[in-house]
Amino acid sequence: MRNRILLSLAALVAMLLLAPPVARAQTTTTTPAVSTNAMFFGIGAEYNHYSTPATYATTADFGVKLAGTNFYSISTLELQAKTATVRSGVGYLLKHAGPVSVIATMDGGVTTTTTTTASGTTTSAPALALGNLALGNVGGGVLVMYDLGTLNSKLANVHAVGGFREAAVAGTSVSPEFIFKLSYSLK
Repeated sequence: MRNRILLSLAALVAMLLLAPPVARAQTTTTTPAVSTNAMFFGIGAEYNHYSTPATYATTADFGVKLAGTNFYSISTLELQAKTATVRSGVGYLLKHAGPVSVIATMDGGVTTTTTTTASGTTTSAPALALGNLALGNVGGGVLVMYDLGTLNSKLANVHAVGGFREAAVAGTSVSPEFIFKLSYSLK
């Protein structure tokens, strides 16, 4: 089941990357890419159905464009009921067509962790743990951004963001996280 979901998401991303925009055949004007924005700030949620129990997280992101490139430096703060994560990484604009942009991301950082045993005792994370700080929270994924300003001019520079991220904390298995956010771009 999990492989089928990942294969479907990979096929969707491939179609977005390979499909030429219809507008390109009709006109030579282009819409500015998300990469023309110097900074963005996003807030949203991540959901991991595969953890036991399923987990939800509130996230905040801040990204800064690296001058003259389609690369962004991205920092993320993720808060769950019992943990907090700080990550830093890179994003790359893969494709921009009309109001849609596809961005690949990779990041890493640290996570505070707690584990409650059957007897009610709380312990820190296994491998690479320093107290309740787990080193090696790494992951990567794909984000699809839709410019809401194309629907309503009052929403200029606001993007709906959806995507997924494969993530692992030191000593745990890799699992997908589904991402839903709103972001605001600064020129």
